[in-house]
Amino acid sequence: STIDRRRGLELKNCAGVFAIALLLSWPQLLVAQVAPLPGLPATELARTARLYAIYQQKVGSYTVHTQHLNADGSPKYVNALITEDSPYLKQHVHNPVNWFPWSEEAFSRAEAENKPIFLSIGYSTCHWCHVMARESFDDEHIAQILNRHFISIKVDREQHPDIDEIYMTGVQLISGRGGWPMSSFLTPEGKPFFGATYYPPQQFTQLLLQVEKVWRSSEERLRQDADSINEQINRLLAISEAAEISPGILEQAVEVALENYDATDGGFTAAPKFPNETLLLLILDQLRRADNAPLQAAFEHTLHKMAQGGLYDQVGGGFHRYSVDSHWLVPHFEKMLYNQALLARVYSEAYQFTGEAFYGYILRETLDYVLRDMRDANGCFYSATDADSEEEEGLFFVWTPQQLESVLNESDAEWLQRIYGVTEQGNFESSNILHLRHSYEEIAAREQLPATQVYQRIEKIRQQLYQHREQRIHPLRDEKVITAWSAMMTTAMTQGAVALSEKRYLQAAEQCAQYLYRHHWNEQDKQLWRIGWQREASVAAAQEDYAYFIEALITLFDATADKQWLTRAQRLTDQMIAVFWDSRQGGFFASTESTVTPTIVRMKSTGDGAIPSGNSVALRILDQLWSRTGEFRYREHFTQTLAAVAEGLNRYPLSATYTLTAISNHQAGEAGQLVYFADGHIVARLLRGDKKNGFTLQLAIDEGWHINADQVLQKELIPTSVSTADRGWHLDQLVFPQAEEIRFDFQAQPLRVLHGQTTILGLASRRGDSTAPLRLLLTLQACDNSHCLAPQTRTLVLRM
Repeated sequence: STIDRRRGLELKNCAGVFAIALLLSWPQLLVAQVAPLPGLPATELARTARLYAIYQQKVGSYTVHTQHLNADGSPKYVNALITEDSPYLKQHVHNPVNWFPWSEEAFSRAEAENKPIFLSIGYSTCHWCHVMARESFDDEHIAQILNRHFISIKVDREQHPDIDEIYMTGVQLISGRGGWPMSSFLTPEGKPFFGATYYPPQQFTQLLLQVEKVWRSSEERLRQDADSINEQINRLLAISEAAEISPGILEQAVEVALENYDATDGGFTAAPKFPNETLLLLILDQLRRADNAPLQAAFEHTLHKMAQGGLYDQVGGGFHRYSVDSHWLVPHFEKMLYNQALLARVYSEAYQFTGEAFYGYILRETLDYVLRDMRDANGCFYSATDADSEEEEGLFFVWTPQQLESVLNESDAEWLQRIYGVTEQGNFESSNILHLRHSYEEIAAREQLPATQVYQRIEKIRQQLYQHREQRIHPLRDEKVITAWSAMMTTAMTQGAVALSEKRYLQAAEQCAQYLYRHHWNEQDKQLWRIGWQREASVAAAQEDYAYFIEALITLFDATADKQWLTRAQRLTDQMIAVFWDSRQGGFFASTESTVTPTIVRMKSTGDGAIPSGNSVALRILDQLWSRTGEFRYREHFTQTLAAVAEGLNRYPLSATYTLTAISNHQAGEAGQLVYFADGHIVARLLRGDKKNGFTLQLAIDEGWHINADQVLQKELIPTSVSTADRGWHLDQLVFPQAEEIRFDFQAQPLRVLHGQTTILGLASRRGDSTAPLRLLLTLQACDNSHCLAPQTRTLVLRM
């Protein structure tokens, strides 16, 4: 209302008056409330008072993290991070370090004062970031060194993934390894000359003094080192000349994956073990197309081991970020939204492909965990939860036998400790990480019970433990909404809804997509925002935000056939191309070109890391849009992007497995229960029939289009045909609908065609002891009233 707006203006004006009053009285204020940051000259006191005035307006809106408090409990120090809305940066607002956000002011100061920059990058739920914050950044002696000799910049990697990737590449070049917190030393122009990760306080102090000494005595040499490192970063992150994808690259990738497979514990790397979701999705894509027994065994073994281990939260559902050991037992306890999203997709597709109930259980528990514990009031999703509670890693998640016995009855407690491997000694710092030593089927066989009964008993116990665990002090939850990650979860919710036939997951997906489109996308300015925090959007979106949001919209279109989602996907794709496309070499830049802060390279994200790269996702969505709309511009951008990333992919096929899945779909068409033909004018869906091993093939053909019938009148025409894709199944019966003979202007003779809503019925039987899903090859030739397209064949897959 007008009154509310006027009242807001009055409050804003009052705050301004209060700030002026603080400035006028800053000497007394500083003595009574806030101290000057250690090592800063007296000229900085007025700035400190201004920052304290801002703090006064924000009291109570966030948790104060510092050991330096006044007698009244207020923080002793405040720095320039007070103006930021990142939960991670808020954790450092009251460090005695004179932190700057990534900003023009920080670099201008560094150049004016000719000081090296100390750049620290982390995120709010990072365990070792917390440790270094407590040990070093909250230490007044270390802060004095930083404030006197450096310009210190703190960056939230989740706000600025492009900056993180640039300087992480530098750290990996310098130290041979990466991780967070990332600690880099830069020239005033932003070029790194030294970097590593976590430092203990004594070592960090020595390093700061050494860097300061060398900068004073040998600045030119450090600048030369920085130029050399900068050139290497540019070579690694700038896409090289266009190339062609090597033939057989998909087969090569699968072969390398199997060579690295851990036959004992599952997974495709040594410890520390990450889920490697993009590789699992590629393996699923290849298994949908053809039988490969060793590959399927490795895939299913890995999925079981991950979900039975400590990587999976056996009480609350959902996955931790990675396992520090090779057995998936001891996790790094933080939970990232992107892991839930990607692993939900893996288990969703695995459940559809294999029909195994266990995968369905894990999928449902993961999605329910996200809806229960990671969803905000607007229907989108929080970004992460911490590994620590009460300053102890994993404390929230582990159990002693006594704790279990206090919650459960004697019978359940004894049974649970047996199947979850609980002991007095424990398996993690004298406590126990719950993990299933055997599958539900193995437990059922030992106890001569149905597997469903085992699951029901476990589920009942889980609920009791969960309710008890809720009384513990929870790990910190980072409640910002990241467009890319919430979009990833929207995709997972949509796929889970289809796999489990659960409308509530689809409703959750639609609600988040609507919110992102209405509040993170500005239609008038054609601007997408990356971060949502307390209903305010900030930080311009990176290319990955566009790509993941588009992917979610396309997934919703596939699930609902509602064209609003496809229209929005196209609108955002046009803007993604306009803002991020490299018209010279092809492919997409990771971010817009900065005009206010140094950009040592305008990078392109091509390698899949914790999440698929922006270019990997762009390839997938461009191919999907081409197959659903027939607009040639999408195919052109797909081809040019693929050529741009080909050289690196040819050298290291497993570096971008999401790109490989996009290549597979482009070459042979998407494979699954739903496929597209004729530029989206024909949609085919494979469903189970009423009879045993019966199936229904539904074709939705747009008005004005038709396909040839299974029996054609002219020999040169391609009939619609259905066949099995492998030897695991035999087609016993096919019943095509009654065809219609129609005469078209472009054909003198009548044609026998099918059009509109068309259904093909079939019966199949397994050959021998095959356990493969039913794979059908559907071949058809589509025509409109003036011309015919080339024949197309797609693979449809259904677990019978």
